[in-house]
Amino acid sequence: MSSSLPKKFTAQEVLDILEVIDYNESDLENDSTDDEDYEPEPDKETGTKTSVLLNPLPMKKNKKKKVYEWTKDNFNPPDSVFRGKVLELPENYEVQSPMHYFKNFLMDDMLELIVKFTNEYSVEKSGKSIDTNKKEIEQIIGMFLRMGLAKMPGVKCYWETDTRYDPVAGVMSRNRFQSLLSNLHFVNNNLATNEEKSDKLWKIRPWLKLFRNNCLKVIAHENNSIDEMMIPFKGKFSKLKQFIKGKPHPWGIKVWARTSSA
Repeated sequence: MSSSLPKKFTAQEVLDILEVIDYNESDLENDSTDDEDYEPEPDKETGTKTSVLLNPLPMKKNKKKKVYEWTKDNFNPPDSVFRGKVLELPENYEVQSPMHYFKNFLMDDMLELIVKFTNEYSVEKSGKSIDTNKKEIEQIIGMFLRMGLAKMPGVKCYWETDTRYDPVAGVMSRNRFQSLLSNLHFVNNNLATNEEKSDKLWKIRPWLKLFRNNCLKVIAHENNSIDEMMIPFKGKFSKLKQFIKGKPHPWGIKVWARTSSA
């Protein structure tokens, strides 16, 4: 049997091998992170050192699902007996005129308040009283009701020659109508406190309370419906104006109404 002899290297081959070994060891020493003077280079994109360990992300906790269990219980219906006043008209009751019923809500003392504060404001504004009276205030209210029945693009159209509407234009002149509206007041602005002025409706609040009290005098029926309704309005008064998508009149003032079959 022939035994394999170890390979013999020449002197030059040995020198070449030693040179390669020295080069590799120097690379390992330069790459070592155990050196006291070693500082990792900052990351080119984030500027942070690559040797810093990132905090692990917090584990999401599984929320327990609520479990609902149906139980049997006796149902006690609420008391639905109507305990309000029952409306019974007298035998000899005579139906009054529409104005009679209208006056139950808009009473003379309420109109006199408008007259008083309107005249006071006109003196404060121009130094001369507009000198209005209860009859003119009633006429203005009636004119607005008529305008609601015959709508036009603008208020001036009711007095224009081509679009004149006598139930409005025949009551008073356009200049007098606009002059009264520009001075119309329900309170004395100078006597209102800062707390009262924080109310968005402070300029008509006292008068509105009187009107509401008259509405509460109406005896409620057994069956009522309470729902929101929109008063169509797109004017400049924006403190109460809202936009509700899907409504027949999306722009306006939202109010709550209680209605019955009567």
